[in-house]
Amino acid sequence: MSLVIDLRCLQDPAYRERGIGNHARNLIRHAPPGWVGVYDPVLPALPEAVAAQAGRLSPHGYVPGATLFLNPSPFTPNQEFCARLLTDARVRKAVCVYDFIPFDEPGRYLRTAGARLDYYAALAWLRRYDLYFPISVPTEARLRELFGAVESVVTGVGLPPFLQALSPAVPRHVLMVGGDDPRKNPELLLRAMASRLRLSEVELVITGGYDEATAARLRAIRRWRCRGG
Repeated sequence: MSLVIDLRCLQDPAYRERGIGNHARNLIRHAPPGWVGVYDPVLPALPEAVAAQAGRLSPHGYVPGATLFLNPSPFTPNQEFCARLLTDARVRKAVCVYDFIPFDEPGRYLRTAGARLDYYAALAWLRRYDLYFPISVPTEARLRELFGAVESVVTGVGLPPFLQALSPAVPRHVLMVGGDDPRKNPELLLRAMASRLRLSEVELVITGGYDEATAARLRAIRRWRCRGG
């Protein structure tokens, strides 16, 4: 088996430190030795720790002898970069699928013609895969609604080693992994915790960046502390 993995999401600042990047790093950590990593010379350099795990690196999608291709991020820009692999009938193609949020909420995420063209082109390339790895049962259900009876396996999300090494302890606070995106909906958690005396005494920590106006609106519901950006 000659395994090829698309590493470009770990070059892209919009993806490499977020959930998709963390999931991709966990996948390659468990990949069999000798795999080939595809990268884009135009993007920022791959993290050294990632590059060191590959048997070799390819600056394009032409990899002679490839038999299996894994794409951890099918909606990162320029999916045609790997067209040679995706159109080769000798290569079995596997892909991670996280959600179809832009497709289901185009008014919020696909407001421009360019954004719509990029997303729908990536959606068309997504049909080229043989095996799908949705991260949740709802994602698998939506995948089948859109693509029919595809071959799929629900994987869950790979956790980084430091989380697996944590020892159980008495909770010190409630943590919400948020961000300035309406679908994260921190208001619901704030109102729920403010509505119960016992919960109102527990510290609430919300991660992610919020502008001053949003932060002030949220703090009017209940006190909370922000970590990270």
